[in-house]
Amino acid sequence: MAGSEVESNLVGLGSKPIARTGPWAVNNAIADGSTKVLCKAAPGAGKALYVTHFTVSKVSAATDIAFELQDEDDNSLFGPIYLVDNGEAVFKKDFPHPIKLTANKALYAYSPGGKSSDCTVWIEGFTAHEEITR
Repeated sequence: MAGSEVESNLVGLGSKPIARTGPWAVNNAIADGSTKVLCKAAPGAGKALYVTHFTVSKVSAATDIAFELQDEDDNSLFGPIYLVDNGEAVFKKDFPHPIKLTANKALYAYSPGGKSSDCTVWIEGFTAHEEITR
């Protein structure tokens, strides 16, 4: 993310404070179901990515798509989501309790099961230090 990032405190599950930097958002087109698409690079040692929202939308109404969020080790974080031929064209999901990636792991979008993935994704989140206890 360009520019400087300002740290603020967020209280996580179990009342553990999470020191986080400013939010980020990424927008990617995914055109090949056989390729994982990097959405957000690994944040560095001792930091983790947290996903708070994603939207996936089909480019063509006349296609099936399958979509999931993964980390760089192919671990599924959420999904797969299936949008069928001539069905819903957009799927949106907010995470009131953000999805936390393992520290220093990148975020990818992937189309599993050989499905088409002619879609676009919008992903929002923030970067934070590993949880610390008081």
